[in-house]
Amino acid sequence: MLDISLNNKDYEILTPDGFKPFDGIGYSGTVNTLRVSVNNNHISVSHNHKFIGQDGVIIANELQVGDLIQTEKGFKPVDNVISEVGEKKVYDILEVQDGNVYIANGIVNHNCQFVVDDTLQIISEWDSEKFVFEVEKDEFYKYYHKYVAMDLGFKDLTALLFGYYDFKKASLIIEDEETISGPKMTSDVLSQLVFDKEEDLWQYQKPYRRISDNNELILINDMSVTHSCHFIPTNKDELAAMINEVRLFVKSGRIIIHPRCEMLKGCLEFGIWKDSKDKYHKMFGRSKKYGHYDHLAALVYLVRNLDLYTNPVPLDYGISIETHHINPDIYEQHSNAADEFKKLFGVKRRNTKLDSYTGRKK
Repeated sequence: MLDISLNNKDYEILTPDGFKPFDGIGYSGTVNTLRVSVNNNHISVSHNHKFIGQDGVIIANELQVGDLIQTEKGFKPVDNVISEVGEKKVYDILEVQDGNVYIANGIVNHNCQFVVDDTLQIISEWDSEKFVFEVEKDEFYKYYHKYVAMDLGFKDLTALLFGYYDFKKASLIIEDEETISGPKMTSDVLSQLVFDKEEDLWQYQKPYRRISDNNELILINDMSVTHSCHFIPTNKDELAAMINEVRLFVKSGRIIIHPRCEMLKGCLEFGIWKDSKDKYHKMFGRSKKYGHYDHLAALVYLVRNLDLYTNPVPLDYGISIETHHINPDIYEQHSNAADEFKKLFGVKRRNTKLDSYTGRKK
């Protein structure tokens, strides 16, 4: 049975007869795949995927080099068919009007399982079946560093992510998200939304860091000065390098998102690069539903600014005189160590005199 990843009411899909309505996109699991090349177009599909030949439907695993299949430019010969290594995630276009036929990567397909092209998919390691679930909070949750990440947009969406870094498991947990369309976004609305969500998730625990992109510094400053909602503009590297950090986290199972984070889930599943010949300066593509994949951009900023090395759990957590023997000489030992350190490096206290009236240095 298909897991419906996108129920569609507003969009149409390209067919040989123009754009047509369709019901949505269904996730069908992982299968072995074939990579089919036709007229400089490539598509990865399941072995039972259906193409349109001159004499009717052709099943993918029956294709041979030279077979004519329908493309958006007419019937063209198959250039190559390669069995790909390993299983890949496949999706199904559901109920396309007037024949269940659509165009993908320039090739005409019958509605059946297809694969998001790994060369265009931004986070090809993402698997919602593995990484989307509600995490049970452990006893250290109240100590873990909480984060807010934001990708600002006026033309695009403004995306907010709320989560924490589980230091014990070295994992980033995304608990919730918010989305604001450009025209509705002002500094007061945005600040109040952040405060309300933080209180809802974490009560009175303040976030360890709030991170934003660095494209709208005036707005970030206004949020800070006027509303005391402080965000740190992120340092940006090449986009491909920042994405690689996220991919490494995902590959090692270190990013978990709550099922209610539908926009982030969609960006991770369907986010693609803008098809460009310049492979060294890639840009995100665009989607009517997911915008400029703004929630994925917020995730990128968050991963880039995680504190991976500070243990937020107190060193004396769970320790008391009832459960542990505390050596009374430990403080003297620390004092002796400090004295030795000062002697070694010639450290001494400054001889400063203070004004008896102001308390300041004379």
